[in-house]
Amino acid sequence: MLKQSRGVIYMAIGKEFVEEAIFSAKSFRKHMNWPITLYTNLPEFAAEENVFDEIVRIQQSGRRPQRDKLVSMLQSPYDETLFLDTDVYIGASLDDCWEILKYFDMAISGDRRYKDFLPSGIEVPQSFKEVNLGVVFFKKSEKTIETLTASLKVYDELSAKHPNIGVYSCDQTAFRIASFYSGISIAPLAEEDNCRFATYGKLNGNVRVLHGRFNTKKSTEENMELLLKKINHATAPRTFVAGNMWMLLPTKIPMIKYKAKSKRIFMVGLKEIYTSGLKKIKRKLSRV
Repeated sequence: MLKQSRGVIYMAIGKEFVEEAIFSAKSFRKHMNWPITLYTNLPEFAAEENVFDEIVRIQQSGRRPQRDKLVSMLQSPYDETLFLDTDVYIGASLDDCWEILKYFDMAISGDRRYKDFLPSGIEVPQSFKEVNLGVVFFKKSEKTIETLTASLKVYDELSAKHPNIGVYSCDQTAFRIASFYSGISIAPLAEEDNCRFATYGKLNGNVRVLHGRFNTKKSTEENMELLLKKINHATAPRTFVAGNMWMLLPTKIPMIKYKAKSKRIFMVGLKEIYTSGLKKIKRKLSRV
């Protein structure tokens, strides 16, 4: 076992996701040099590229691989860990994020891309929203271990009670419940450090991490760098959805009043990540 105070971990079950993890790890290596550990059921295949410092063999332990994400986080060999989903592309150094762990157990961005699902009887308030566990900084504290252990317990309970409802086999649902009751300290990670480009969101400043997949083609260094260039074309406050981005250009007016001007920036490189279903919705809305 590696004895490093800081490092990165991935979890990948199946060849497709191991290939994604290799691609993601290579993007990480361009900007940072922390050791990388991969948890996978295909260690021999993963070792062919020689990009990981350590590869740990695991087998899928639940109906969905999301359970193994929680397991790998709990087993991390590092005192301070950055967990990354396999569909994450690193566009810049994130070394400043480690400073957050001096004062918090974790740093995670919110996840408002999906509808929250909670079974009846779970008294977690609506205001305590689900987080996205695709980019997570965490330290091996007592609260972190307690929360991840509780998340696994909740995951198993929900999976057993609702075997036909896939969303209850989601790591984020279980973590939401466990973290609410554990009292763990979680810092908000900037959306620019977990940009879910295939959905919608708001940005302010340079995007450093892209998280998602293209709808019609495989991610490559060329198209991900192009996407980064387009999405960072302007760093003013902006929103993106359906392949378009809007930027807010405030204009100062006397008496400290501001008139907001919205400038639309068309992002050609984003168009193909969205499904045809979204285009149909846009057409229907245009008739309203």
